[in-house]
Amino acid sequence: MIGYFPSFHEDELLCSAIGRYHRHTMSRSWAETLREVYGENVRHVAVEFPVYLTRLKQHVGGLISETVDELIWNRTLFPYYTAFIGSERQRALSVAMRAEAPSRGSVFGRLGLAFTGIPMPKYMRTCPACLDEDATVRGETYWRRSHQLQGVHFCVRHAVGLVETEIETRPVDGYPSAQHAANLRMATRPYLIGLTSREQALLLNISELGVALLQRRPSRSQDEQQVLFLDKLHRAGFMKNSYMIDCLKLDREFKDFYGDNLLRILHSEIEEGCVHNWLRKIVKARKGSPHPLRRLLAMHFLDESVNSACDRGTTICRGPWLCKNPASDHFGTPTITSYTILRHHKFGNRAGRFLCGCGYEFTARLDDVDAAGQPVKMRVTKYGDVFVKKVHELVGKGYRHTTVAKMLGVDFKIVRRMLSGPGGRRSHNGTSQLAQKMRSKFVARISRGRTRSEKGRVDWAARDERLSEQVRQAAAKIAAYEPPQRVTRAAIKHLIGARSLSIRLAKEKLPKTAVLLPELVETVEAIQFRRVKWVHANWPAAIPLTAWRLRHTARVSLPEVIEFVDTLVNEGRR
Repeated sequence: MIGYFPSFHEDELLCSAIGRYHRHTMSRSWAETLREVYGENVRHVAVEFPVYLTRLKQHVGGLISETVDELIWNRTLFPYYTAFIGSERQRALSVAMRAEAPSRGSVFGRLGLAFTGIPMPKYMRTCPACLDEDATVRGETYWRRSHQLQGVHFCVRHAVGLVETEIETRPVDGYPSAQHAANLRMATRPYLIGLTSREQALLLNISELGVALLQRRPSRSQDEQQVLFLDKLHRAGFMKNSYMIDCLKLDREFKDFYGDNLLRILHSEIEEGCVHNWLRKIVKARKGSPHPLRRLLAMHFLDESVNSACDRGTTICRGPWLCKNPASDHFGTPTITSYTILRHHKFGNRAGRFLCGCGYEFTARLDDVDAAGQPVKMRVTKYGDVFVKKVHELVGKGYRHTTVAKMLGVDFKIVRRMLSGPGGRRSHNGTSQLAQKMRSKFVARISRGRTRSEKGRVDWAARDERLSEQVRQAAAKIAAYEPPQRVTRAAIKHLIGARSLSIRLAKEKLPKTAVLLPELVETVEAIQFRRVKWVHANWPAAIPLTAWRLRHTARVSLPEVIEFVDTLVNEGRR
């Protein structure tokens, strides 16, 4: 255990404190410093996710007042990069940073940040105003967490753009190399030049949102975060209906809001109209590891869109919202604190369901608001106990039903329904007294109209004889049609009205009919021969008869019939 370790400054990185220890103790080498602090050979102290923190705490002991958990949350970039991944994955990654043995894969890779297309800063960054302040107050400077975040390009304390140093974020060689501490005399250079005033303001806003993630632990799950996103999309007007996002409008206005140059600086360009761009994945996906920078870009854009929509009065504003219950004491006061999104195929526009504590529930379109941004009531879905009690109270005072309805702004049928109680209401399942009475009358009338028929055993032989004769007559009738029609089983059954004939034949109840029916059914060749003969016999004299005309009119396709047509036409020419 070592006997000295410097105290942490405000917002200081762990690697910065170890670098100051190396400078204060005038250690002979960086490898020796890490051996003293960790007790074993450690090649590098990562800026974002340092590991072996349990071993570090054991060797430094009480010289560091913070626990291992506090080191993870207060001295690393862990809170920023894990703000939107959920508590379970946060715990798993914090265990990897504490572990004595190296875990498989880096924490950076396990978060999926290596595949987002946003590169890590190559050089350590600082703020010129912070350097001047440290020189005056402390006599030394240090690396601040808020200056090393991806997407953070401004110091939020001084509203000044950050500058790069010549010190690399991580050593590129495999040998243990010194991670230099911040120095008051280190060289710096600006890396963002030629920004417009709007781009600077947007970068400052994004920097403030990113730094805010370092100061708090996320309290929402991924599902809750996605519900919040959906709510903002609704309020900003990016929903086609209750559940479909207008992605084309979202892409277009997002690019217009930030501009191509700023998105290129933040390595977050989107291809408008592409179904796989990162913006659509963020607003639709409930799982995954979205980069915190892109999450912040989407959140800031939606917040500004919601505020702009509220200023225009085109969408519903933040609550609370007014209660529309005329029977309650708080009628017209903002008592409703939340609403749910309707998911119904009838609502083509955006709509929400608003429920007050008094039990009064109504629906309203979210894009149909008054001058104050309050929803315009569309339909009442529940009146609640307060409303029902008020109806009974007014009727008990002697008011007529129609008068009570006018006083409360409802139809008088609703008043009568409430006065009749639950048993008097109409019900689809027939539980009301009126429905039961009507059903009993209907059953009695049907029962009187029914007469039980006395039927004996079926004489299948007589029925077979009768059906066979009907089949023969039906086939002859079909064969006599002009123009000719094919005699088929279906046509015969349709003509005699015997729909169950096939079933009876299958059960071998009608043997004579079963033998006769296939004999009467006409083949395709036979009907084509009959059509050719009929067309030839009825051919108009004004039109010259040719073989192809006869074939076309008679709808001939079989080779035998075509040959018969040629013979018939040739004999007619002789």
